[in-house]
Amino acid sequence: MDEKKGFSASYSGIYFVILMLVMFIIIIPDVRNAFAIAVGFVFTPLLGFNGRYPILTMIFAGLFLTIINMYARHYFIDWFEMARLQEKTRFISKKMREAYRARDMGKIEKYRKIQQKIMMDQMKSQQDQMKPMLITMVIVIAIFTWLYYFLAHAQVKLFNTPWAMGIDITGGISFFPNWLILYTFFTVPLGYFVTYLFKLYEFNKRLREL
Repeated sequence: MDEKKGFSASYSGIYFVILMLVMFIIIIPDVRNAFAIAVGFVFTPLLGFNGRYPILTMIFAGLFLTIINMYARHYFIDWFEMARLQEKTRFISKKMREAYRARDMGKIEKYRKIQQKIMMDQMKSQQDQMKPMLITMVIVIAIFTWLYYFLAHAQVKLFNTPWAMGIDITGGISFFPNWLILYTFFTVPLGYFVTYLFKLYEFNKRLREL
């Protein structure tokens, strides 16, 4: 238990440092812009399209970031173990309800101990899910900082939608410009789809190994 607490505390410390780094970069404009320009030496030639197609830049950046995030999660997360724990939790919860209805204190105590063990396993699984953040957070900061700077200086800033014409891609509210809203609508369903593909691949791979 002490080892797990130490493991969790060490990761919490790292996340805190990363969070402070993010706030430092975002809050101070000069630092944010300098960081964005430095990152732009890599991303602008790859995804910039010479500033002429900001929507495509945003979409490809979102696609790249989503795949990186989902692959990192897939690498660290045991989907079979997660499914097993979820099924075991449902089964034990059902048995606990039955034991309470029957007022069988022996079974209640037995299932309570099993639940405690499952909770410890779930905590470890949650820690495994947080590990990819250590890898992807730097990439997330880099891409988003670059997007804020790049789209603000893009040659074309207007786009059309079925309900409105000539929307400014950098317009909006404070740190939530229009491009970020579009990015969210694009990447959220994409994230679910990519996760589904990784899960499908992993389950098919395990089934072939049986």
